[in-house]
Amino acid sequence: EKVTSFEVGYRGKVNKLVIDFSTYYNSYKDFISQEVVIAPYYGTVGDGSLSVAAIANDDFQAYSAYTNTDADVNSYGASLGLSMKVLGNYDLEGSYTFTKLDFDRVANPDVMLNFNTPEHKFKASFGNTELFKNFGFNVSYRFSDDYFWEATFGNGV
Repeated sequence: EKVTSFEVGYRGKVNKLVIDFSTYYNSYKDFISQEVVIAPYYGTVGDGSLSVAAIANDDFQAYSAYTNTDADVNSYGASLGLSMKVLGNYDLEGSYTFTKLDFDRVANPDVMLNFNTPEHKFKASFGNTELFKNFGFNVSYRFSDDYFWEATFGNGV
């Protein structure tokens, strides 16, 4: 597997606002993926009779095999984080992340990439680490899209 990556980012402070931004693009060649293969319990694969009957009767073992795919696999995304002190000593923070897998699943239905990343994620928080001596608090909200999970032991949303 070979990856060509480009990334650019910025972190800085404008008055009281801290800005953290980054974006990236990855292009893979010979991506190491998994494909599910089956082995019939009887017959010889390709014999056209006994092995076909084994598969039809659910008499086979499924395996995940690692292989390099010749399919085009790319990913890209960006994130933005903002934080600042408000109302004296309170922390207000928020971030958004966009991540996209550029891959043709229709043309390559048997290729498992295990990308396992939501396209949209958002986080916001408000708190104070020293509201009074030895006491602080933080309230957070997190959101992420549904996404398809792929793994050697099972797939699902």
